[in-house]
Amino acid sequence: MDTSSSAAPPGSPAAQRTNVSAARTAVFVEPTEGIVRAIAEEGALTWPTVRVSLETLAASVQRHLDAHGKTTKLSPELYLVAACVAGDAHAMAILDARYLGKVPAHVAKIVESRGRSSLDDFMQVLRVRLLMGSHGRPPRLGDYSGRGPLGAWIRVVAVRLAIEGYRREAPRSDGAAMAIPCGADTDLDHLHGLHAESFKACLEAAFGSLSKEERLVLRLTYAERLTGDRIAKLLGIDRSNVIRRVVRARTALYEATRDAMQRERRITDSEFHSLAKGLAAHVELTLSRVLTSPEA
Repeated sequence: MDTSSSAAPPGSPAAQRTNVSAARTAVFVEPTEGIVRAIAEEGALTWPTVRVSLETLAASVQRHLDAHGKTTKLSPELYLVAACVAGDAHAMAILDARYLGKVPAHVAKIVESRGRSSLDDFMQVLRVRLLMGSHGRPPRLGDYSGRGPLGAWIRVVAVRLAIEGYRREAPRSDGAAMAIPCGADTDLDHLHGLHAESFKACLEAAFGSLSKEERLVLRLTYAERLTGDRIAKLLGIDRSNVIRRVVRARTALYEATRDAMQRERRITDSEFHSLAKGLAAHVELTLSRVLTSPEA
């Protein structure tokens, strides 16, 4: 039977309906050809200043396809997410303004109820976990599947982080301890025994007295274990600027701790130098708790 006569003429309404149907089928069946391009087109229209390659977007989308290679319609917010994870500055600015800016209203009471952690500190940790990952894990934002509003998904992640705590595992000791300046290597075990607890308390108080920027660079460096290059990418500055900020923050922490110890215990500069050196392990453990635990 000859079926050629049944084909709709090119350009006819029937042919157009056939083309639209085929295009829709492609969107759901061929992710790299359909879903990705559809998300890219809608994303570029929604956020014209944001840029992400089709290859990067395809890799992100592919993670969320089911075992049969098919999925329901995905949100164009995957375009913004892929760009954020890839480090696009415009995308991260949009994430901060339109999404993360709404989080505090949903977590403020939880964070405040957990103890001494400030809401600013919590938001710093959340942003790092979403955009850069932590402790060898990839950016949490990459887990967004596109099957619902991005804002609602971020709120769920934020609330869970606030409830469960910044980090479940115990602080590690892998050579990344805070390098507080120290003096001569003197055996002052008696001094250490007298002042160890006061030293740790003063260190915690000193950290709380730092500026938001100083706390952030210390957290990124010593708690989140990010390299200078990754911190530079996250903050939108060059690596040399990161190094200068870390040095300033370390110095400020050292001086604030020293001043507090001298007020409380009336020890000399030399005694403080030796105390800091002898308690290096305690310094790391205390900072790990301060930097990562919502209850510290």
